Formats: sequence, C-alpha cells, structure tokens
Amino acid sequence: MIKLSNFINKYSGKILALLMLIYTIIFSAVCIWKFNNFLYNALDLAIINNVFYNTLHGNWFWSSIQGHAYLGDHFTPILILLLPIYAIWQSPITLLILQSLFLGLAAWPIFKISNLILKDKLLALLIGSLWLLNPLVHNVNLFEFHFIAILPLAFFTLFYLYLRIKDEPKNKKLFYYFIVLLLLLLMIREDISFIILVFGIIMLLDNFKKKILKNLWLVSSFLWLTSLVWIFLATKIISTHSP
Repeated sequence: MIKLSNFINKYSGKILALLMLIYTIIFSAVCIWKFNNFLYNALDLAIINNVFYNTLHGNWFWSSIQGHAYLGDHFTPILILLLPIYAIWQSPITLLILQSLFLGLAAWPIFKISNLILKDKLLALLIGSLWLLNPLVHNVNLFEFHFIAILPLAFFTLFYLYLRIKDEPKNKKLFYYFIVLLLLLLMIREDISFIILVFGIIMLLDNFKKKILKNLWLVSSFLWLTSLVWIFLATKIISTHSP
C-alpha cells in the first residue's frame, strides 16, 4: 500500500495526463457517434460550424443559418485563433474534438492549484480526476458546441498564475502570462467580463487583507479597467450586428 502511494505521488502528473487523454478520446468518440446519428438538434453546433466555415472562406463571422453576422449573438473573437485548426479539417467533428480536448485539459490547472494549496500530489490527483468524472462537465461536453467550454481551462490557469504571483512576486514573466491569458479569456465571449470583474474584487480583497504585493493593486486595476472597456465595446459590436 505504501509502495502504491509512493508510486502515485511520484507519477501523479503523468497519471493525470493519461486520464485526460482517455477522457478526450472517449468523449470525442461519443460526440462523433452522436453527430453521425443526427442527435445534435439544438442548432448551436450547426450555427457555429457554419460561422467557422464562412469566416475561413472570407465571409467573416457570417451565419447563413441566421441570416446575419454571428457577432449579433455573441462577441467571440477567439474564433480567429481557432481558425487555423479548423482549416485542417473543415467539419463540425473538429469542433467537437476541440471541445472535448479543452474540457479534458482543464483538469491540469485544477491539479496544479490543488497541489500548490494542499502540498499533496495524491489529493491533487484525486481532485483533478473528479473534474473528469463530473457529470456536469460531461453535460457541457455532449450538448452541442459552445465557445464557453474553453472557459474552465483558461480561468483555472489564470487562477493558478495568480497563486504563483503571490508566491513569486518578483517573477515578471508570471505577470506577463497573467495579462496575456486575461485577454484570451475576454476573447472567448462577452459575458466572461463579468466573471473577471468579480475575480478582480477577490484579488483586491485578498491583497487588502494580506498586503501581498503592491503590484497586485496595479494588476487588479488593469483587470477591472480592461473588463469594463471590453464589456462596453462588446455590447456595442453586438448591438451593431444584431437585426
């Protein structure tokens, strides 16, 4: 039993990576089966795949199904970053596999956060594995395709970086990574801004209570300002393109 515990502790990261791979393969296969049996009937997958295809072929963000630009529904510039992957295989199946991959990968920052706080790789592995076993995650994975499925991976990673910044306040690279990831998060969808605003409040309260780092006041202010500006611009763009 002790040997097994030592083995799991030593290879916890590799074990979780294997579980993430298994998750991605299984749920990609289930999604492909569902697609081949015409069981996607809520239109989201069809609409977003159509927008990807039209954008790739020069008709940016146009939704033929809706008859207007998809930007009239949601502000999702993250589509542009995913476009090169979609170009390799122009199919709804590409989006379904990507969604399974993003949700599977979200277990990794959960594992890193847990290990950083608990200092116990065995418990961290268990918590990361619970994400992969969570039926709510499975429901998101199997219901159509949504850009919001990228959120868990991006936000948990952002939170992990915040914890690292608290531990390593002089590491400037962590600040740069934090800001880049923040911008990527905002690109996922316009309503992510509200989550970022609340996260900014948590950061400010945490910093005020523990007096962690002067630079965190600057980061929190930047986070707030960026989110508010993003909300304003996103809603203007959506209202412009909405019929």
